[in-house]
Amino acid sequence: MHGKAPFMTIEPQESTPESTKHAQMELARCIRLQASTAKHERRFRDALRLRVELDALLTSIDAPLAERCSNLNMMAFLGLQIGDYATAERAARSCVELYQCVDEKKSESWATYLSMLASVLAERGNFDEAVGFGESAFKQFALNHSPNSEFLKYRSLALERMRSKWLGYYIDRID
Repeated sequence: MHGKAPFMTIEPQESTPESTKHAQMELARCIRLQASTAKHERRFRDALRLRVELDALLTSIDAPLAERCSNLNMMAFLGLQIGDYATAERAARSCVELYQCVDEKKSESWATYLSMLASVLAERGNFDEAVGFGESAFKQFALNHSPNSEFLKYRSLALERMRSKWLGYYIDRID
């Protein structure tokens, strides 16, 4: 065979629901990575924007609820970092609402999500509601931690602050 190489054509593949879902999950992974990078670089507004985009994508593809909740919890955290309390509260409430469908509510994740909502509410000055969620979170954390652990002591202090209507940050800010 001298001269030109034989010409090959590639036929386009038909899109199937499985291939589309796979592509969307890959896109979600890429957005999550970009959001994590932005957070690590302390570009919290960019990270939140990407997490909002990710939330819309995860919702549209009916992603596992645990994955959606993890993203919503991070949205709440990022909202607090930039002082967007409305977004933080909306995300934290959505997270708790969704996660109720995931497990028997005995996991560390459940306690973490309840604690985030309690913290957001306390930072907004909604202490009565914050205490309720904070107490539920503490009870769940107590199932997974030693009674004398530093972690439970810290959670107990946060709960006492909520009860006393302490005005301050309940979630540490990253400089």
